[in-house]
Amino acid sequence: MKILADLHHDDLFRSLQLLGDRMGATFYRPKGLEWFENTFWHIHRGRETAEQFLGPVTYPDFPGISLEEAQDTKWDAVVVSHFANLQPWQGLFAKCQPDTPVILQVGNNWNYNLECFEAADYVLNSTATQWPNAKQHVRYHPEFRVVSSFDNPTMPRSVYSVNHYPTPEAAITFEKLREQLPGWKFDMFGCGTENGHLTSRDQVDKNAASYQFLFQHKAGGDGYGFNIHRAWAHNTPVIMDYNHYADKMAAMCMVDRQTSFDLSIGVERVAEQIKEWSDEGDYMPRITPVEIWKQNCCPDYEWNNKLKPFFEAIL
Repeated sequence: MKILADLHHDDLFRSLQLLGDRMGATFYRPKGLEWFENTFWHIHRGRETAEQFLGPVTYPDFPGISLEEAQDTKWDAVVVSHFANLQPWQGLFAKCQPDTPVILQVGNNWNYNLECFEAADYVLNSTATQWPNAKQHVRYHPEFRVVSSFDNPTMPRSVYSVNHYPTPEAAITFEKLREQLPGWKFDMFGCGTENGHLTSRDQVDKNAASYQFLFQHKAGGDGYGFNIHRAWAHNTPVIMDYNHYADKMAAMCMVDRQTSFDLSIGVERVAEQIKEWSDEGDYMPRITPVEIWKQNCCPDYEWNNKLKPFFEAIL
């Protein structure tokens, strides 16, 4: 089975590869600047960005295919994960492969009433948004790799952040928390941060398993939130502002002072709470973050009860 998927988020594409393992399918991505030059991949106007996503260097582990080859290949399905690519891909495959279903993967909080989503018949939805006009719809949690904490023992009294180009408010809040916790290890990763972009997938996974807390501050919130869910899957609680996530997918696993700590009550109070949590004693949670994550986001359950029936209905 062959499925073509656009590429704008590496964690998402890796989750599709894991989905492909369950389906017995191989996911391919666009490769070559002709996709960009013919406006079939235009999530960004910059040619340099297009080269990053469509070139052979950045994602060597993602099988790629040229525009010409894609039009000649018989696809079992096509998955579009960025709104700017949806209508161009619908038009392209309506001409060359009219019987191939085009599936919209929703990972951001888009409004289904937008004109570009008018013909979105099949929706893989990893957000809390509603898609009442879809012929087939499933809400799910994208899968990712979980590494053993025994291989990466937790570093006591440590906090990390993974966010590209954090806002000034996020950076200031991170520094305020650092000041409240002298002697603790604080590291910020991502483009535009002190430690830079994590280019190794192994390092991303190791951080999730090794640090004691994740700091996540995004005023717009995430649609799904790979970093947050990855932290919980590795039994790492998240320091976050609940107002950013109350209406997002992460809200399903937010349990105060067990899976998460609320920055909206003030940095000083949160610092005291996580010190108590870190020191264990009487403050140990009744249920761990990974247990709550498994209750709400179990990949095996979602495959058997949600995703498998979804694909059986349309393929």
